[in-house]
Amino acid sequence: MAAYKKITVENGQTLIDICRQHCGADEALVDVVNINNLPSYSHIPKPGSILKIFDPVPAYNSNNLNIIAYYQANNLKIASGFKAPPPSGAPILVDNGNLITTEDGRIITVEAPSLITENGEVITTEGGEIIH
Repeated sequence: MAAYKKITVENGQTLIDICRQHCGADEALVDVVNINNLPSYSHIPKPGSILKIFDPVPAYNSNNLNIIAYYQANNLKIASGFKAPPPSGAPILVDNGNLITTEDGRIITVEAPSLITENGEVITTEGGEIIH
């Protein structure tokens, strides 16, 4: 029987981010999806949720164990799911219910899909209701 290690999803992490940080390789995506019975490879995990990875981590390629060691030694967290601030006057369309950051550094959680203005106001949600 396989052994697993539990990891906590950080804000803004995608499945690929988790694979890179905890497994050192994108190739781990198939295992992460299968082990955790996730619905798809593009699934967006909720921050704070717990996922399992193999323990010990397999050698997915010739460098993945070195990559994991580098991230750990430098206390690096990968979270590419955060959106960059929009260009002036441009709204952000959030279609995955993930957290986003605004130009002033605030973090906003929204339900998808939502249209976010430059100053971080939610204009509408899927049901058309306005949220502030």
